[in-house]
Amino acid sequence: VNECLTSPCHPNASCTDTEGSFDCQCNVGFSGNGLNCFNVNECLTSPCHPNASCTDTEGSFDCQCNVGFSGNGLNCFNVNECLTSPCHPNASCTDTEGSFDCQCNVGFSGNGLNCFNVNECLTSPCHPNASCTDTEGSFDCQCNVGFSGNGLNCSNINECLTSPCHHDANCTDTDGSYDCLCNVGFSGNGATCTNIDECLSKPCHVNASCTDNEGSFDCQCNPGFSGNGISNCTNIDECLNVSCHVNTDCLDTPGSYICRCKTGFKGNGTFCESDLSEQGRINLAMVIGITIALILLLLVAGLAWYCHRINKRCRIPRRPREHDEFVEMETMRGPTENQPLSQPPPATADDQQYNGPEIVPDLNKDNQGSNLLC
Repeated sequence: VNECLTSPCHPNASCTDTEGSFDCQCNVGFSGNGLNCFNVNECLTSPCHPNASCTDTEGSFDCQCNVGFSGNGLNCFNVNECLTSPCHPNASCTDTEGSFDCQCNVGFSGNGLNCFNVNECLTSPCHPNASCTDTEGSFDCQCNVGFSGNGLNCSNINECLTSPCHHDANCTDTDGSYDCLCNVGFSGNGATCTNIDECLSKPCHVNASCTDNEGSFDCQCNPGFSGNGISNCTNIDECLNVSCHVNTDCLDTPGSYICRCKTGFKGNGTFCESDLSEQGRINLAMVIGITIALILLLLVAGLAWYCHRINKRCRIPRRPREHDEFVEMETMRGPTENQPLSQPPPATADDQQYNGPEIVPDLNKDNQGSNLLC
């Protein structure tokens, strides 16, 4: 199958049918893989003559000789324009590479294409730092102010040698003049200079003091700070080197320190003595605390005794009574709905005579270790 019949390649490429495939090659002036082709800018390789201009075209380029040259663009030759006498009759023509130059003859002035008899001063015969005065058939040159010489040659005069500026200014000599500039730290026109108070602009650190000097200033860190006074002033921890009273604590503050009496002492920090009223308050607090602790201890002890008392099991000897059986029956039966658990049986004569603690008899004689709660 001839794949090239379907034009698989780029429009700016040629297709070659191969065995079972095809090959695409970009045309001259294009680059790519054949499927995609891009125009090559041949002008980048400067194929034209140095005196020609190159124009890139689609797949090619065009060379045109520059003005003043002739040829096919690949080869360009200079054209001698002076052969056609392009200049003024009172001017001379000079052929140049690709062009020509016209110069008016001596005694004439103009662009060479047009020349006029003019004042010689128009041709600036004098020194650049001199003025020209035209005369009949001639001219006169005079050096300008600040220069000395014959007008054709003028030398600068150094005015700074006469110290024309203020004593706080610097003099700079210039061509034909001089310049006065006030020194750093002063303001004015150079003829008069006044000291500038730099401290008004606050150039120092916030923790420094500024001192204005003649033409300058000085920054000193405040007491309690250290540094250069301009970019940094760091707080000094005086507590590292200062010894307060033995009964005080040292507290560092910005730029200073404070000696403060400890708790229980009073004074001005330089000297501290025991504060009896404060000590009294401390002692009172201790007494109150101890008293409360003792009361709580007694309450806990009483509660423990009470709990032990109501949980104690007791046993007493049996005495013959008429109502023993009744007591035993009542005990075994337990309380009724109308009789509380704590209500005792009716008292007998024997009970009236017994003044000891209330006793619950042992109802289970054969059961060792089985007792009633008191």
